[in-house]
Amino acid sequence: MKNKNHTSAGMFLVAILAGSFHATAAVSSIYEDTFSGTSGTTLSGQAPTVRPGTETWSFNSATSFATGFQADGTASAGGVLAAGRVAALLPFTPAAGNTYTLSATISATTASGQWLALGFADKLTGDSGLFAFGNVNGVSWMLKGDTGSSALQGFAGPQTGGLIVNTFAGGAVNLSIVLDTTGSLWKTSMFNGATQLGSTFTYAANPTILGVGFSKHESVSGSIDNFKLQVEPIPEPSSLLLGLFGLTFLLPRRRP
Repeated sequence: MKNKNHTSAGMFLVAILAGSFHATAAVSSIYEDTFSGTSGTTLSGQAPTVRPGTETWSFNSATSFATGFQADGTASAGGVLAAGRVAALLPFTPAAGNTYTLSATISATTASGQWLALGFADKLTGDSGLFAFGNVNGVSWMLKGDTGSSALQGFAGPQTGGLIVNTFAGGAVNLSIVLDTTGSLWKTSMFNGATQLGSTFTYAANPTILGVGFSKHESVSGSIDNFKLQVEPIPEPSSLLLGLFGLTFLLPRRRP
C-alpha cells in the first residue's frame, strides 16, 4: 500500500515549487515608456516611465527637437543630420541566460519610402543614425515604412544583414523582437502582434549590444508608443535541484 503521508508531502512540496518556478522565471520590465511628455519638448534627456536607475533618452548625435523625437513619442518631419537619420537610445547590455522582449507600437506617415525603426544597437553614439549605414548599427531590428510604402522588414544585423522579415503591413503595427541568450549562440525572433514573422535566426557569433531604442529616417513623421524592454530569466539551478528533490516524495516506497 502506498504511503499516503509521503505522497501528500510530495504533492505539497511540488505545489510550492511550482510557485517558486513561476516567481523565478517571471517577466519583469527593464524599461517602459508611454511618452506622456509634450510635443514641444525634445525626448533627449527625458526619463522613461520605468528604468533600472537614472537612465535617460539620448540622441545618437547632436540634433534638435525639430528634427528628432519629441517627449510625446512623435517623430518630427524634416531632414536630420548629414546622413538623414536620428536615433533615440537607452543604454542596455544583455546578459547570457535570459530571454529579452523589446516591443512598441509604431506608426509611420507622410514621407513616401521612409521609415521608423525599433531595435537593439551596437553603440550609443555615432555620426549617423541607428539601424542602417552609420556608426551606430542595428542588431536585431525592425522597420515600418510610411503610408507610401507600408513595408515591414526585420534584420538580424548588423545594419541590413540577416534579413528575417520582408512583408507588407498597413497602418500602425505592434512590433516585438525577442532576443534569446539562453544558449551558447543567441537567437532572435520577430513578431507583429501575436504573429511571428519569418523564422527564428541563430547568430553565428553573438553580437555586441550596448543600447536599445528606435530611429527615424530622413523626412518621415509618425509616432512611437508603449515602448517596453522586458526580461524573463531561466530558473536558477538551485530551484531545479529542489524540484527534483521534491519529486522523490511522490515515488512509491517499499515497506520494510
